Amino acid sequence: MKNKNEGIFVLSDLSKTNQDTDRRLIEQSIKEHKADCIHWGLTIAFQAMRSDLYHNLLK
Repeated sequence: MKNKNEGIFVLSDLSKTNQDTDRRLIEQSIKEHKADCIHWGLTIAFQAMRSDLYHNLLK
């Protein structure tokens, strides 16, 4: 019986490790996605600002 219980503990430890790994991967992908969003947001804002300046110079 002792060996059977030890097997269950090993499986539960493995499951917890997998959940921690999944959580870290999800958190990392969220951080990368936020960085991409900020980058593209700033790029679009900068292009819009340049466009406005350019049109004001043409007037």
